[in-house]
Amino acid sequence: MGDEVKRRAYRGLFVINFMISLGFGIVDPFFPVYAVSAGATALHIALIFSSYAVAKMLMSPLIGWWSDHRGRRELLIAGLCTCLAVSLCYLLMPGPLPLITLRMIQGIGAALVRPIALAFIGDIAPARREAQTMGTFDISYFSAQAIGPMIGGMIKDFAGFPGVFWSLAVLCLLSLLSALLFVRIFPANRPDNVARTRLHLSGLRMGRTLIGLSGFILTRSFSIALFAVFIPIFMYDSLKLTGLEMGIIMGAGTVVTALLLRPMGSLSDKLNRRWMVIFGGCMTALLTFCLPLAQSFGHLLALSVAIGMFRVVSLPASQALLVQEGNLYGMGLSMGVFNGALNFGTVLAPLAGGLALGFFGIKTIFYGAAFLGLIGIVFFCFCTWPVANPRKLGKEVSACI
Repeated sequence: MGDEVKRRAYRGLFVINFMISLGFGIVDPFFPVYAVSAGATALHIALIFSSYAVAKMLMSPLIGWWSDHRGRRELLIAGLCTCLAVSLCYLLMPGPLPLITLRMIQGIGAALVRPIALAFIGDIAPARREAQTMGTFDISYFSAQAIGPMIGGMIKDFAGFPGVFWSLAVLCLLSLLSALLFVRIFPANRPDNVARTRLHLSGLRMGRTLIGLSGFILTRSFSIALFAVFIPIFMYDSLKLTGLEMGIIMGAGTVVTALLLRPMGSLSDKLNRRWMVIFGGCMTALLTFCLPLAQSFGHLLALSVAIGMFRVVSLPASQALLVQEGNLYGMGLSMGVFNGALNFGTVLAPLAGGLALGFFGIKTIFYGAAFLGLIGIVFFCFCTWPVANPRKLGKEVSACI
């Protein structure tokens, strides 16, 4: 496979990931309002959002494994077609029950897009440049998430809900065309890779890093979801911030993460990736513990920016380790398991946070998220210690870490 073909595919996947993420960023902030206008109750809204996350959580590992054995391009195209069809159906079937069904189907479509795209990038990432390659690619996701709600707000004010969903449909269509035109590589289905995957799956110890990464991302996504859902309540009730101040705090960490992804990826290719995951995860957990102690807009903004900075320390490093696992077990399977754990965290967080809010108050939510983040790092250390220790598995394995 030539370098020019890889670069063409990389650029195409970057555009696809950006446009799909932008489309979801435009729609998601206004979906609860749209659901209420369609007659949804509080239970309906909970089912609408949980069905999407559960579908992604359950389907990501299965679809990832399937892509290792059946090919990625067809699954990616199927996912983009699914997202396009669902975005059009939102305007045709606005009732609560159809919305629940459509969100579940959209979750399956999303599971066919992002994990497959990440597996594609993992396949073509150069050796010892995995972190830079993955970190640069994730700029497409975080930049779209940063500007999506703002663009969505302008579209909503100008064209209403039809404009919001038409925007998602157009972005899905452009993503589909990009996949058809630019993504023409077929790096999966190599017989030696499939045989190697089956061989190593029989040895549980060689999967410890993947298990540790999954535990780490579960607790991190749990913390991120709690921040997104409950920090606005804390800002409004406890700090009495304005809408503009709340928006700045919500977006500041994402902007910082997007800006630092590429340089932090380059650094992760030079330093010990395992220790970068541990350091970034510990600092993020400690800063999360400090959130309820904030007394003003300035305090909370500084914490949001700092959390974004330390979160990006661990992000490219963890993805580079994930690519290394993918080279052993199958890139699609590794990315699917990783994304399944991520979505499991987003499913659990609102439920656990709601219970904690009702019984113990809002500050307890962030203390609990910080404690859980530290547990995730301890779990990652426990799982990866035998892999990182030459006395356990030999110098050849430790050199990969």
